[in-house]
Amino acid sequence: MYADGSLVKWLLFDDPDREPNSDIAEKNGIKSETSVRKLRSGESLIENMKFKNAAAMTKYAEKKIYGESDTEGKMQWLLDQYEESGHKISKHELIKKMTDSYYELAKGHFINELNGK
Repeated sequence: MYADGSLVKWLLFDDPDREPNSDIAEKNGIKSETSVRKLRSGESLIENMKFKNAAAMTKYAEKKIYGESDTEGKMQWLLDQYEESGHKISKHELIKKMTDSYYELAKGHFINELNGK
């Protein structure tokens, strides 16, 4: 479980669907829509919200942005493989490794395109 403040902000302020406070609260297991309303109005700060709520809103925002996919399952499989090999890493570390690897792959393809291969 993790929380990403930028995704929580997206859900509250930038989501094109602009869901009502009550819907966001209900879909994320938040007891009161008042909590969501206070975040949106600035009366409460995202940095001070309950971690459980921030994590739920992060997960919900990811689903809205990226859609339903098996990405979470694939990442969990990779995390399990690391742990089984005695090299436990966090999800954040895995994402960094994946991003670095993808960058190297894309850079190689780009260089090959420039060289006409």
